[in-house]
Amino acid sequence: MEANEVLQELRSYNDHELFYKEYLEAKKDPDSLHDFLKMYPVEKTKEKQWIVEEYKSAGGWYPENMDDALMFSMSEGNDIVLTKHNRYTPAFSHRHTFFEFAYVVEGACTHVFQKDTLHLKKGQLLILPPFTIHQVKVFDDSIVINILVKRKMFETLFHTIFCESNPIRDYFNQSLYLFSCNGSLWIDTNKNEALRDVVLEMYDQSIKKKKYSQTILLSLLAYWFGKVLQNQEAHIHIPKFTATNKTLLKILDHIERNFETITLSQIAETFHFSQAYVSRMIKKQTGKSFTDLLLDLKFEKATYWLETRTDSIQQIAYDSGFESIEHFNRLFKKRFLITPGQYRKLNQQKEKNRRTNNEFINEGSDLYAPYRSSI
Repeated sequence: MEANEVLQELRSYNDHELFYKEYLEAKKDPDSLHDFLKMYPVEKTKEKQWIVEEYKSAGGWYPENMDDALMFSMSEGNDIVLTKHNRYTPAFSHRHTFFEFAYVVEGACTHVFQKDTLHLKKGQLLILPPFTIHQVKVFDDSIVINILVKRKMFETLFHTIFCESNPIRDYFNQSLYLFSCNGSLWIDTNKNEALRDVVLEMYDQSIKKKKYSQTILLSLLAYWFGKVLQNQEAHIHIPKFTATNKTLLKILDHIERNFETITLSQIAETFHFSQAYVSRMIKKQTGKSFTDLLLDLKFEKATYWLETRTDSIQQIAYDSGFESIEHFNRLFKKRFLITPGQYRKLNQQKEKNRRTNNEFINEGSDLYAPYRSSI
């Protein structure tokens, strides 16, 4: 679908937006609100997954904590999903377990955090790490697209997408590994229509669920960020890092680049610290010991390669930095309660199920729209 066709589709009002617009108008007068609530009782709004502030305490639909199962279809194997933010949705505080990139296609929107308020305009994108408590306000005809990415997907492909040092890589290092991420990163594309069209193409791929759409979405996302870094790096607005965080981000980057053979003594020597100091810094800022942090990174690589490569398990164990296949098998089963071979077989079956299910999904339909329209 051409960009202009996608835009026309986005500009049209869906059932959720029509409901929220009517709700907002009814709230201007107590009598009108009374009649409105009588017309839409709590059971109906809960069934439709419509947010009504008056029904929060009565068990109405109010998704304050959004997990992967709410927004990603397990049967389809989705790791990236794009949604339109429903206009006139009541602003409510919520957080989620996944990354969210909010891109303004037309108009403007407002994001409210605990201490800050950020007004985004056309062509600007906000990056929200997992567990960031925020509100979103769009009370006009503005169009905002949310790009949702599973945390595991981002952790697994982090190196591939951001293989060189840059402000975005530093930000993601902080949001992925440190206890807190001080502020949100946002990017101004200066209303670059080519970058806008990439987002529109991603949206079209996401809602139609064509064959290989997830592969295309990942490639387009990497391309979008690559073009931003190539041409718009001066317009990347990053939160300020403390001196300690800056140092640790460099250490984390070094660990990621050398995870197969890195040791605590090598880090200490490279950064001119004692091993004890490096160990305490990592533990204080990440909540994990160096050993656990490194093991997490190795398993991220190993599980991704078990899902995507046909190499032997022994080769994957070696590439993931484990000293032997026996050591790898023992630690893998301890963590995941199954063997690497069983893990690969389960994921092969999941992929087979996903492909089978996709054959029955009509182009242009969205079977999971009620779940995805709540943001």
